[in-house]
Amino acid sequence: MAKEIIEFCGEARFDEPVEKGKFGVGSRIDVAHPADFGLASGFEVVAYWERPGDKPLAYVDKKGKHEIDLSLYREWEEMLPLFRERLEDAELLVFDFDGTLYEISTQLDTEFQKAMARESTKFLSTKGVVINENQLREEIKKESDLGMGATNYLQSLGVPREVVADALSSIEKWRYLKRDPILVAMFERLADRRKALASNSPEEENLRALERLRVKPEVFEMIISLEDVTHSKPRPEFFEKIVALLETPAEACVSIGDSEEKDIKGAQATGMRAVLVGKPSEIATAWIPRIYDLPRLLT
Repeated sequence: MAKEIIEFCGEARFDEPVEKGKFGVGSRIDVAHPADFGLASGFEVVAYWERPGDKPLAYVDKKGKHEIDLSLYREWEEMLPLFRERLEDAELLVFDFDGTLYEISTQLDTEFQKAMARESTKFLSTKGVVINENQLREEIKKESDLGMGATNYLQSLGVPREVVADALSSIEKWRYLKRDPILVAMFERLADRRKALASNSPEEENLRALERLRVKPEVFEMIISLEDVTHSKPRPEFFEKIVALLETPAEACVSIGDSEEKDIKGAQATGMRAVLVGKPSEIATAWIPRIYDLPRLLT
């Protein structure tokens, strides 16, 4: 239903419930603008009411996909001057991929874990190591949730990175993605910035995923994938290799990602600054509500 009204600039009303079960029973929808809420952010908001005149139950962005926390934006805009000051001399933006440039669905995350557990179990069995596949999958999920990195964990068990790469490639994550014009526009606004992509995923998968999103690989000065490093995030060695490959001082680089453990702490351990995507952070140099807000942070 939200997709049917996103082109309106005013108000739209429907007699039947909208998005029942997700936002409660809504009988009225407005396509509002951030200025209506004292915000300057560049997105439109769809607001859901249970009854006309009530406080909205939820706000969803123009894509009709992501719920917007307006209080989060108010908090962020208060912090913007300080964040901009901290990043004003940044030279190179180092983007995480999975979970940062696109949202990882529960289904895709589950498929990642299944594939790594399946292929790792097969490999270990050839070495005489017997391990339960379901149990290994639970351990992979646990390590990922802790932010320590599934690849690093599997390597500690003796599983080569090549096996992990093959497992990840078998998922074909690009099939779960679709064109993101807002992301494309974001990179256009950052055209004068040096940019790199640093991912724990295999190179071919990263390239196909970028194609699916319609983001040209040429946007990035360099794309660093699983094959290019011997350790994955959040190991400091991963970020040290990035700094070496890009021939840029660590203090001039900014890591941008959705995980405090993987993208923030690991980067900061090498002297890089870091921006967390999706929620406030007390340890990051700065944070943004969504990746699309990055140009405003760096303006």
